[in-house]
Amino acid sequence: MIEIKNLKKIWEDDKSSVLEDINLTIEDGDIYALVGRSGAGKSTLLRCINGLTSYQGGSLTVDGCEIKDLKDKELREFRRRVGMIFQHFPFWRGRRCIRILRFPCSVGNIQRKRRTRR
Repeated sequence: MIEIKNLKKIWEDDKSSVLEDINLTIEDGDIYALVGRSGAGKSTLLRCINGLTSYQGGSLTVDGCEIKDLKDKELREFRRRVGMIFQHFPFWRGRRCIRILRFPCSVGNIQRKRRTRR
């Protein structure tokens, strides 16, 4: 489960707020889509969820684990369990869906049989 409460993200270079008072609960098995204009913060929110970007306020937990509290080794382990497929179309052109879905596992050195099962 992903639970977000009052999430706040500020760009450090110009102190502008990109995410403010974000509240969301995603139960296991639910499928959501983030939709919005360019610059609305969709990618920033995803990067906060998978631990690639830090946030300044609120709470963001994945399976009960607060992301901002994870230390280096814990964060690396967490990222290995979270799959994210970026939207760079030329990279994926001509590839079958199963190969695209297995890609994050191959980067994480997961054996081929286990990749397909996951």
